[in-house]
Amino acid sequence: MRVLVFLILLGLGGVASAPAIPPSPAGGGYFTIGAPGEYAFIPDRLDLDFRLGRTGFTLELWFYLKRPLKDVNDTTGEPGEIWALVYKAGSYEIGLAEDQVNLRMNGPGHSRSWGFLVSPDGRLPINQWHYIAVMFEAEYRQEVANTVLKGALDGFRGFINTPGPLCIGGAREPVLGFDPAPRDGPPSTIFSEGVIDEVRISSIVRYPRENLEHHFWQETIEVPRAPFEPDAHTVALWHFDGWGEAERLMDASGNGHHLTYHGNSFEVRPWGKLTTTWGAIKRR
Repeated sequence: MRVLVFLILLGLGGVASAPAIPPSPAGGGYFTIGAPGEYAFIPDRLDLDFRLGRTGFTLELWFYLKRPLKDVNDTTGEPGEIWALVYKAGSYEIGLAEDQVNLRMNGPGHSRSWGFLVSPDGRLPINQWHYIAVMFEAEYRQEVANTVLKGALDGFRGFINTPGPLCIGGAREPVLGFDPAPRDGPPSTIFSEGVIDEVRISSIVRYPRENLEHHFWQETIEVPRAPFEPDAHTVALWHFDGWGEAERLMDASGNGHHLTYHGNSFEVRPWGKLTTTWGAIKRR
């Protein structure tokens, strides 16, 4: 019995010493994957691609890096890392590679691919939360990185109807379209040491632009400091709050887009004054 108690206390001490991730500005919990290749997903729905984007589109979320993503090493051939934040294969992909956010949007007969930096100095800071948003409508597109909004006259309307699921937080092979490949050597590997909070998909532009006299523009915005509230334009909204897997992956939009965890573990982060991580709970 004494040995058992000692081992339990030792384990708790090791857990308590682990650096705690603070809540995002949205508060509550967050979503993290247990291993490369694991993710949360929802099966194909028409309002997640075919019906989405005709009147506008916004995808916004918070993310946090525990360490930097590895870059491709051209000398040794060691692969870099990519992290799929949100993607619906063949329709849209939003993720991180090297030090920037990369995007791909596919519509009937047209597509767009571009990237943007999260910080002005070109680095992607770790151990802090970042807010990003991607928007478009028929005449223009915009992206937000923390407090900086940038836009351009480069419209996009609607996505291809694809049968794949919408996934959050990871990717299956083959890796995403924004992978730095093709290169000689192995493809990029999947990053799994970050967390995601407060993902919202909307059927409008959340930061609408009225003046389209200039081809490019840049503004300073106020970062959201509370959980998103669903409205008539909210297609899906995941707060990642709650104790159990089912509760944490519930869709708060009212449209029933509840996520399922694909993998062998689901990590639970306690709330309130507790700052330690309780580890991973094996799925039943």
